[in-house]
Amino acid sequence: MRYEPPFVPEDLVVGLRKALGDPRWRVRASAAEAAGKLDAKDVLPELKKLLEDTDGFVVKQALQSLQALGGAPEAAQLAKLAQRLTTLRGDAVEMMVRSPSDDTVKVVTQLYDASGPSERAAILNAFGRKRGHGDVADMLEQWRETQKRSSGSGEGEDAKANEDPWKPLLARAVKEAEPSVRRAAAAALASRPPPTMVELVGALLSDADRDAQDTAAGLVIALTPTETETKTNKMLATPAMVSGWHETLRKQLGGKPSVNVAMAAYVTGDGVR
Repeated sequence: MRYEPPFVPEDLVVGLRKALGDPRWRVRASAAEAAGKLDAKDVLPELKKLLEDTDGFVVKQALQSLQALGGAPEAAQLAKLAQRLTTLRGDAVEMMVRSPSDDTVKVVTQLYDASGPSERAAILNAFGRKRGHGDVADMLEQWRETQKRSSGSGEGEDAKANEDPWKPLLARAVKEAEPSVRRAAAAALASRPPPTMVELVGALLSDADRDAQDTAAGLVIALTPTETETKTNKMLATPAMVSGWHETLRKQLGGKPSVNVAMAAYVTGDGVR
């Protein structure tokens, strides 16, 4: 059954428009929230105008409703908002991450370059929540199913589909000097396509920050080919990659490694996942 958006009466739309322009910030914020819940797409222009509001809470409500209504602002407008209200930088970046384009990638990269460590971590946190290796394993399985369905397309098309526009930024982030940034980069990596994880996770396995290292080890547990995958040659991580991961992880076992690090060292060695 096709989804039919709820009908919003004209008098209600008129009322929302009036409330969105009310001089009281609480009224504007409430109206912005209501517009998203009512699926009132007729007030999208008014919601986008609120992104320039002087009150940060009003702007946040407008952003959330625009996202719910599928009315994402242009990258330039989101960049302007992120520079004006640093507390909403993560929200603006999250919206751009969900709709990657040449413009949004360029804008987010520029914001990242102009930010300090705490702001860079906030930008990376916008890529998604931290995931356990079980979550990543599920994502990996979904990715493989997608690859099977698209296997009929040409090799060039497959390669293009597998490109991650955020990989260059993450490749820099996993090597940042500030631990909090690398920690956020590790969590962000867990939300990216598996080929990006495979390519970048190795840099974090010997990280001095235990949280970053632990997150990376969890990714390795999920990415290490199973015995069946090895036999059928359906491996995302090559034997050389897995061997390199194992050597790095083995060197971390001298102290008090986390459970993830110990398990990752096992499965990349003689262990069978």
